[in-house]
Amino acid sequence: MWRGGSINEIERIREVIRVERGTPQIGALAFGIVDRGTNIIEVRPTTLCPLSCIYCSVNAGPRSTNRWAEFIDDPETLLMALDEVVRFKGTRDIEVHIDGMGEPGVYPYLVDLIRGIKEIDGVSVVSMQTRLYMFTPEELRELARAGLDRINLSIDTLNPGLAKKISGAPWYDVNRVKELVMQALELGINVIASPVWLPGINDYDMVEIIKWAKETGGLGRGGELPPVLIQKYIPHKRGGRKVRVRVMTWREFGIELRSLRMNWALN
Repeated sequence: MWRGGSINEIERIREVIRVERGTPQIGALAFGIVDRGTNIIEVRPTTLCPLSCIYCSVNAGPRSTNRWAEFIDDPETLLMALDEVVRFKGTRDIEVHIDGMGEPGVYPYLVDLIRGIKEIDGVSVVSMQTRLYMFTPEELRELARAGLDRINLSIDTLNPGLAKKISGAPWYDVNRVKELVMQALELGINVIASPVWLPGINDYDMVEIIKWAKETGGLGRGGELPPVLIQKYIPHKRGGRKVRVRVMTWREFGIELRSLRMNWALN
């Protein structure tokens, strides 16, 4: 499933640790399970990422300057621990969100992981944060069959040149990502665009992404959810990549979002 690189290429840069079966899955933020006290449980299967996004808060990818290792979690151990957490929470409307300190789309056992999550009693939604570029149409079909309900799409611009710059990868093709979005929607996988707003870099792109999402029609599944969820850029205090921009305050960010909502009916 990996386009633009391989695990072997990452292994030439730094050590890749395959987490052994039976390793505790709660307490290590790099892999395993994160529960923040809501009905959403985060599952982090890997830290691998072929991109080196200029704002990455966890400094992932080939250009990382502070990572000495990457992790690939054991799917069976992850599923067993997740089942225990879901039963402990005692609710039947759990959303399991696959994300991580890397790109979960390159996890080699992703289809089996999604299928296993979907079989856990109490899980109602399986979602995933991804840039999507690594999949083929057939692989998307496998994800749909396994039970993936929604993709939260990391997409910061529709401009091909700027997309390469922001992703830190000259081979990244945002037009191909747009094609994959349409295929995912046709397969019944909901998609929400989730750009990070970098003031002075992709301001106009927020409008373009909203227009594209609305013109596409299927994002957010016809009003069930917002088609676009814009994220505020926040420099990470501990080692993330920082972009030289004037960071908006939360008040400024709120005002800008209200303006976008009024002008483009972002509902």
